[in-house]
Amino acid sequence: MGKKRNNTPKTTKKSDPPQTPPPSGKQPSGIPPTQSSVAPLPGLVEDNLFFLIIYASAVRMFTKHSTKDITSPAFFEESRKETSDALIKIVVLAAIALIVLGSKLRKRLGYYNKHVQAGFGRTLMSYISYIPLLAVLFSFVFVFGLTLFSNHEAVQTSRTVFKTNMLDIKECKEIIKMASRAKMNWTTDRHPAVPTVDMNVEEAFQDKDKAKLTKIFDERLSPFIEKTLGITRNSVRADDMFIVKYSAIEKGGQTGLKPHTDEAYFSVNILLSDEFEGGGTRFYQREQEPLDDYNSTIPSYDLSPPVGNAFLHRSRILHEGIPISKGERYILVLFMHIDQFDFETKQSYGLHPFSTWLNIGYMESWFNERYQGLKTELIDVQGQSLSHKYLRTIFYTLMYSTRLFSDFVGTVTPGGKFIEILDSDKTGEQGANWLHGQHMRLNEFGERVRADQTCDAGGAKLTNRGAEDIFK
Repeated sequence: MGKKRNNTPKTTKKSDPPQTPPPSGKQPSGIPPTQSSVAPLPGLVEDNLFFLIIYASAVRMFTKHSTKDITSPAFFEESRKETSDALIKIVVLAAIALIVLGSKLRKRLGYYNKHVQAGFGRTLMSYISYIPLLAVLFSFVFVFGLTLFSNHEAVQTSRTVFKTNMLDIKECKEIIKMASRAKMNWTTDRHPAVPTVDMNVEEAFQDKDKAKLTKIFDERLSPFIEKTLGITRNSVRADDMFIVKYSAIEKGGQTGLKPHTDEAYFSVNILLSDEFEGGGTRFYQREQEPLDDYNSTIPSYDLSPPVGNAFLHRSRILHEGIPISKGERYILVLFMHIDQFDFETKQSYGLHPFSTWLNIGYMESWFNERYQGLKTELIDVQGQSLSHKYLRTIFYTLMYSTRLFSDFVGTVTPGGKFIEILDSDKTGEQGANWLHGQHMRLNEFGERVRADQTCDAGGAKLTNRGAEDIFK
């Protein structure tokens, strides 16, 4: 019996159609990525255009203060609006830049994870991709802070000396007579750091004389302060008001005062006499230590106003009393503080942030006040010690940093003929605390943090603590 034949026809196996090669630059599916599929480096130049735009805008905003006219009546209103607008523009521009760069960064990192083999190359390119985003973020923080603390108000007031007519010759002679009939004699014990021959007005003058001075200051000095520093007049408190006598007649008399800074927020000096030779006030551009080693090579500005003129300056500007060579020179000095709250009612004075916490000149004095308060062993009204070495270090660093920044953004320049205030103030507003609340230290809430007497590190009682400091 024969074999059965399979009559099923043979089928020929059809060849698969030729595969189309993948597009150039793409890996076929199913094939693992190779090192040859390395993506190009991030477009750093393109991305950093955002950084350049922010930087250029900031430089333009920052340099505009050099052309501002502080003598304009609407200076503070205009400068505050300009700074606020600039800050808003910077925030909007930075937000757009961060959103765009963040989106690009996300896509780029996703591409690396998908198409670049894991390893050092992918890690390096991932880190490099963050550079544009970090550059914009850093520039935003830098420019925002620079614009915030370099607003026109802070720049113009931190290192400018303002002057104006304040008293006539007759009034000046009358104030000298008030000192001659005072209840106390001249002393050199009130300011131990930088001694002066002086007399405190609140302690020594008769009541009727103090009332006359208060009326004059309410009418003339209060509006001058308000228009130069942009603060309300009732927020100002005289921590010390005194008459200084320089004499080239008396044997061993004091003729001048060495370089120093005042322990206050700002100082006011009024020349009361003109029967002398030499004299004046020298303001230094930079503070260098030791303070006794000053010479003609350090940039300075000398101010010798006529009798009756007042000049106002931030107390942290280094200055000295130029010695007289003949006669006697009398000046009325006020060390002024700026209070956020009334220390009796605790009501806020409503000061603008650009005049206080966002003002580099104000912060310089605020940090110094805290540092000086912790420099010795202070006792508060509850008898608790306020001294702490770590806090002293922190406040000294902050005070020193703000001082350097103030020197950087401002130069010691005269304010020129700012405002001629000889007419009575017709507004009837409350003036400053000229003779009430001297020798007090208040915190930011208007609460007293220093009693009438303080103690130094050795326990000795100190009264009428000196109002100058020379960073020794």
